[in-house]
Amino acid sequence: MKNALVISLYIFIASTLNAQQTQHFRPPMDIGLYLSGNFGEIRSDHFHSGLDFKTQGVSGQKVFAIESGYVSRIKIQAGGYGKALYIDHPGGYTSVYGHLSSYNAIIDDYIRKIQYSRESHQVDIYLKPGEITVMKGDLVAYSGNTGSSSGPHLHFEIRSSEQQIPMNGLFFNMPVKDNIAPEIRSVVVYPAGDVNGQLIPGDGNIFTCVKSGQKYSLSTGNPVEVSDLSAFGIEVYDYLNDVPNRCGVFSIELKVDGVRYYYSEMDAVSFSDTRFVNAHIDYGLKNETGRHVQRMHILPYNNLKIYKDVKNKGFISFNDTDIHNVDVNISDSYGNQSQLSFQVRKKMQADRPVVPASCENYIQYNKEYSIATAGINVQFQPYSFYSDICLDFFSEPGPATLYSDIFSIGNVLVPVHRPFNIEIPVSGVPDKYYDKLCLVTVGENETVYAGGNYSGGKVSGSSRNFGKYAVGIDTVAPVINALNLYHGKNLSDQPGIRFIITDDFSGISEYNGYVDNQWILFEYDPKKNLLVYEFDDRVPISKKNHELELYITDNKGNKAIYHTTFYR
Repeated sequence: MKNALVISLYIFIASTLNAQQTQHFRPPMDIGLYLSGNFGEIRSDHFHSGLDFKTQGVSGQKVFAIESGYVSRIKIQAGGYGKALYIDHPGGYTSVYGHLSSYNAIIDDYIRKIQYSRESHQVDIYLKPGEITVMKGDLVAYSGNTGSSSGPHLHFEIRSSEQQIPMNGLFFNMPVKDNIAPEIRSVVVYPAGDVNGQLIPGDGNIFTCVKSGQKYSLSTGNPVEVSDLSAFGIEVYDYLNDVPNRCGVFSIELKVDGVRYYYSEMDAVSFSDTRFVNAHIDYGLKNETGRHVQRMHILPYNNLKIYKDVKNKGFISFNDTDIHNVDVNISDSYGNQSQLSFQVRKKMQADRPVVPASCENYIQYNKEYSIATAGINVQFQPYSFYSDICLDFFSEPGPATLYSDIFSIGNVLVPVHRPFNIEIPVSGVPDKYYDKLCLVTVGENETVYAGGNYSGGKVSGSSRNFGKYAVGIDTVAPVINALNLYHGKNLSDQPGIRFIITDDFSGISEYNGYVDNQWILFEYDPKKNLLVYEFDDRVPISKKNHELELYITDNKGNKAIYHTTFYR
C-alpha cells in the first residue's frame, strides 16, 4: 500500500510539472507579488510548505480565489496558520490561504455561526462541495498577521486535493520576478565515520566559496584533501528580484569526475515527511552557527522523496591519490543556475573519525531503547534517530525550586525524529499540588515548561528535543489587564473590548468571555498577548449596563477571572 501511494504521488507530481505551462491559475492578490519565503525553504523542524507573499507591510490586502471551486475547509487557531481558508479546484488541486485577517461576508457569517454554536474561537471545519462555491477571481478573504506569523503577509499553498501534499507553487505561473542565480556560500567535506550519529566536519573541513565570473570556486584553492570515503554538503541560498529575503533552491546536483552521485529536486514534500529536514541538513551546524548546509548524501533513516538520483547514498570512495574533479550544480525554480567546481585528492594517511572506545548508551537508529534508573525512565521508539548515536546521559542535584534531580538527556546538537517518553518519580509534594506538577527543561538562565502530567507517583511526558529535564510546578494563575475598559465605562464609541493576557510559565490554554451570561467571541493573538472582542449583535447598543465575565486558564489549570460592567 505504501509503495502504491508513493508511485501515485510520483505520477501526480510528474503530471503537475508537465501541465504547468497549461495551468492558468490567477494570482491570489492584485498587488505586485514579492516573496519573503518560497517553497522548500529550510525552517525549524520543517520545510516551508508554500509561498509567503509580501503585503506591503500591512494587513487587509484583498485575497482572491485563484480558480473556481468550493470552500473545502476553514480552520482558525491561535497559532499555526491563524485564520486559514482552503479551496478545492477542478483538476485535483487545493489552494490554501493562511494568516488571514478576515474572510468575505459569506464565509465570515458561516464560520461565526459555528464558532458561536461551539463556543470556541478555534475551529476546524470541513465543508462539502456546493456549500460555499467560488468563481475564479472572487474576493474570498483579506491578508493579515494571525497565527504564528512574524509580520503581515499571505501564506499561500497549492496542494494535491486527494493527499493534501504541498507542491512548489512557483510551477503554476505565479508572476514572481526572478533572474538571479543562487548564491553558493560554502562547501563541507565529511569524512565518513560514526561519531555520535553525525558525519562531523572536522576543523578545516568547511570551505568558503567565492564567485569568479559565472562560476564558484573555493577560496583556499585546490586540491582539497579528503578521506578515502567522504561525503559533501553545500550551503546555498536563492534570492529573487527586488527583495532581500533569503530563500531556498530547487535542485542540487553533485558529480565527481563526471559521474552523478546525488541529485535532488524540491518539487513536493508531504507533511508526514517534512521533519526529515533535520536529516537533510547538518542539524548540529545549523544550531551552532546558523548555516543551512544541505547534505549531498543520505543518512540511514531519511524518507524524503526529493532525492531523484543518488549513487551509493552520496558517499564517494577515493581509492587512489589522483586528483578528482567535483562539480556542484544548483538551480532555482526559474531555471537560474550556479556551478561550483573544485578538486579533491585522497590524504596520504586516512583520518576517519574514530568511534569512541566505550559508549554506555549506544542506540541503533532502528531499534527501541530505554534508560531506567532510580531517578528516571526514558524510552525511545525505533526510528527516533536518523543514524546510530551514542547517547550522553547524566544527572545532577536540582535546586529547591524543582521537585527532582536534573537529568541531562542527549546532545542538543543531535536531532530527534520521534517523541521519546520521560518518567520522573516525585515525593514530598502536598496532594493539592499533584495536578500542578510538570516536566521542565533547565537552561543556563531559565526553566521552561515542557508539558507532562502527574500520575502514580511520577510525572510523565514526551519530547522531541534533547536537553536537561526535571520536575517543576506551576501554581500561578494568568494575569488579565484591560486595555480600554474599567468598571462602568461607556463603550458606545468603541469597536470592541481589548485585554492583554499573560502567563508566566505553562502558557494560556483556554479563554472564554461572557456578556450578560452569553458566550461572546474573543479572538486570541499569542504573539501580542492580545485578546479582542469586536462588538456584534450579541451585545446590542441598549443604553444600559452590561455585565462582563472573562475566564483565562493556563495549561496546568490555574484560572484567572475578570468581572466588570460597562455601558453601551
